[in-house]
Amino acid sequence: MLMTDDCGAGATFDDLEKYFDLLKVHGPSYGYTPQPHKCILVTSDRNLSSAKLKFERYGMKFVTGSRYLAGFIGSQHYDLREKASFWEKAVKSMARASNKFPQTAYVAMKKSLQMEW
Repeated sequence: MLMTDDCGAGATFDDLEKYFDLLKVHGPSYGYTPQPHKCILVTSDRNLSSAKLKFERYGMKFVTGSRYLAGFIGSQHYDLREKASFWEKAVKSMARASNKFPQTAYVAMKKSLQMEW
């Protein structure tokens, strides 16, 4: 699965490469310019090294699991504990800040922390 800013595709590595190359050529005429450093390629553990060899020239991020369309795609080995721990620390920090600055903490929670999950 290849995820870019506003689109995604699932296919073989060869087809994903063709898709991404076409997206780079034709996307700008539709107002979309892909930014490879923001792209995520989700693959299985056994295909991770092959994905890196095929797509490393683009500068993409390679993972075995990621959130996608309000859900999750990929391996169950993806460790959500790290993400949950970050979120827990941030919520506690916002709670401490809300004692003195409730409106600021609310806005920070609504505008930034909400987007982290």
